Amino acid sequence: MNSEVDKNRQIVLFENIKKHIDPKLDPIHELCRVLDLSESSVYKRIRGVKIITLRELRLLEEAYPQISATKSRSERTTKLVFEYSNVGFKKYTPTNQLVDVTKEMKTAASDNDALAYYAARDLPLFQIYRYPVLAALYFYYIKRDVMGDHNYQAKPFVLVDELSTAEVNQAKEVWHNFSKISSVEIWGRDTINTFLYLLGEYKKLGLLTDEATIKLLFDKLEEMVSTIKQEAIQGYKADNPKAHFEMYQHTLLYLQNMSLVKMHNMRVVYIQHHVSNILMSNHPEIVKDTEMHFAKIIKQSILLKEPNNVLFNMFFNELKSRIDLGRNLVEQIKLVSVVENLEK
Repeated sequence: MNSEVDKNRQIVLFENIKKHIDPKLDPIHELCRVLDLSESSVYKRIRGVKIITLRELRLLEEAYPQISATKSRSERTTKLVFEYSNVGFKKYTPTNQLVDVTKEMKTAASDNDALAYYAARDLPLFQIYRYPVLAALYFYYIKRDVMGDHNYQAKPFVLVDELSTAEVNQAKEVWHNFSKISSVEIWGRDTINTFLYLLGEYKKLGLLTDEATIKLLFDKLEEMVSTIKQEAIQGYKADNPKAHFEMYQHTLLYLQNMSLVKMHNMRVVYIQHHVSNILMSNHPEIVKDTEMHFAKIIKQSILLKEPNNVLFNMFFNELKSRIDLGRNLVEQIKLVSVVENLEK
């Protein structure tokens, strides 16, 4: 995305909105009210210093229907159609990203018609956020290996320390809101593999040294699979029976980590980019294409619903077997210190 061009479009957008605000009203105060932001935050958006979120676009479109915020952000071309959530860029931290995601999920959770589709090449982030122990390891990985935080390079994973981080606490809030949204998840047999691989590699590197912690991580993975299995049978989420849940197994295409959230008057596409970053768009053509993509992969997938169905049991037994195999392999890895590995 050309950030300078996008910044200029946003400036033009707010200039046009000001023209439609009642002259008797202070435009800044009015925008503070509409966006539920402080004056400082509104000024940053007016000047293009801070790119507006999709939730804020929706609020602007509802308050000023004569202005098409979406069209101002993205014309009918392949350019400038994504909002980019780039962790590590200009001090944009995982916590910043989670706060933004929380706002998006709150908006969706407030809509009784909301429905989220999630295609999972890797474990869905929302499911990881559901379990603080797993979220703690995930954010440790993000800080150490994705962002390259030098403070984490020689620091072993200590569960009690990582559980108390701002990221894990904010992830709980994300799950709290996502658990209220009806959702459809599409997994493959390999969806769980990356997380299992991470556990093995971290023990080899001397980053996972506490056997009780390793056992707990595998236990939580088993708990996740068991809970999802039960939810698939019930047809609703354990945390919120009002939230419908469907589970599919995809067997043909290679899945991309992406989701589509459909609300009463809005559609938003989220694509995971470079592990921790997120591309977001409500551009009509991208939304339409994504809806067609999900319809296609669901048609090619197996609905996991009936516990007596052979394919249902094969899938969940396969996940359980992979966790058991991963547990056994990690138990056999010799413990070494981080220093030993760094010196190799």
